[in-house]
Amino acid sequence: MSWALLGMVFLTACQKEDVDPNSGNNTNNNPVPSATALNQLFDQQRAAMKQSFTIDAAQGGTVVGMQGTKFRIPPSTFVDQAGNVVTGNVSIKIIEIYDRGSMVLANMPTMGKNSQGENALLISGGEYYFEATQNGSKLSVNQSIDVWMPTDNPSQEMDLFVATTNDQGNSVWDSAPIDSSNVVVTEDSTGMYYYSQYDGIYQGVEYNWINCDYFYGNSDPKMDLKVKLPAGSTGENSKLFIVIEGLNAIGELYDWDQDGIFEFNNIPIGLKVHLIALNVVDDVLYHKLLSITTTEGELVTIEEMEIMTQQELLNLINNLP
Repeated sequence: MSWALLGMVFLTACQKEDVDPNSGNNTNNNPVPSATALNQLFDQQRAAMKQSFTIDAAQGGTVVGMQGTKFRIPPSTFVDQAGNVVTGNVSIKIIEIYDRGSMVLANMPTMGKNSQGENALLISGGEYYFEATQNGSKLSVNQSIDVWMPTDNPSQEMDLFVATTNDQGNSVWDSAPIDSSNVVVTEDSTGMYYYSQYDGIYQGVEYNWINCDYFYGNSDPKMDLKVKLPAGSTGENSKLFIVIEGLNAIGELYDWDQDGIFEFNNIPIGLKVHLIALNVVDDVLYHKLLSITTTEGELVTIEEMEIMTQQELLNLINNLP
């Protein structure tokens, strides 16, 4: 990856208590995962992934991210909060996410709301964040910005989705695609791209995050996957992600009752998947990778979590099949 991962404090085994705070033997005398520290980890990762550019607002210009995402900004595109066209230098910040490891570390899994209002897995062609400011004040756009997202394996099914928040405060992608008719596969001397446009407004609300993707479909019989994390772990202080082999997607299991049992609904039976549990205890990142085949009626139990750095976690996830 071209962006630097922020390191967290790493405590050696001799500095830890004999009882792993993330084990099933955890009691009230041992520290529990911190929701604040976990959210700070995600915020720090997003901040580290931001790339900064400066353009002349009157002239416009082209911004190209380190992973190849291109934004062509027409002249006089940006307006202030009063609707006035701005001139002078404008600061542009972008984030590019194309791999599963970055989706996890940025806490931007590919879960969307389908037409029934249910959480469903999306197959991603990439995610990006776009923000424009002048002198620290946020700017809006008054015309569309052309966007090209690089792809090695294009699909004609892609739509655009915007990031919203569900009842638990988790990021999900809105099921109503925004002007998706203009998502087309293009090619030039530098490679193949998904072309679309960014206009910053959806249903009257400004947005910054876009995902180019489509809903995962599988006609096999379905089940509800349930996974229990170690004592003290809940949906407020822990995350549980899922990888389906061969898909560029990160699903998320939700702890709806805050009882430490996380659920993923309507997943095919007999599917090979990888579960990735995360939390932070005493400023130390813990994880657990568990590979299973989905079995109807089974409660999967994760007994213990293990220390791992962000870079190790990124590599681990991106090397999964």
